[in-house]
Amino acid sequence: MYGRSQGDFSEHATADAIDIAGFTLADGQRISVLGDWPGEGKDAVFLRAVRDGACDLFSTVLSPDYNAAHRDHFHLDQAERGKTGWRACR
Repeated sequence: MYGRSQGDFSEHATADAIDIAGFTLADGQRISVLGDWPGEGKDAVFLRAVRDGACDLFSTVLSPDYNAAHRDHFHLDQAERGKTGWRACR
């Protein structure tokens, strides 16, 4: 659970979420959310494309744009949200 002594378990606790801090490309180049998210370079553009694409696949996608707790990773989960099926993409 995130910062609470009571309440629902996180999606990580039930293996329905993953955090991604970076990527190693086939040529060995490393792209990190913490180091490359800021700015407008090609690595930042790549990370935003990954985030935006993940929004089509996951129920929840949280990035550094969401809050300081996610400044260094993407949070991706498959939370069940009832009949409405709303998604969070931030």
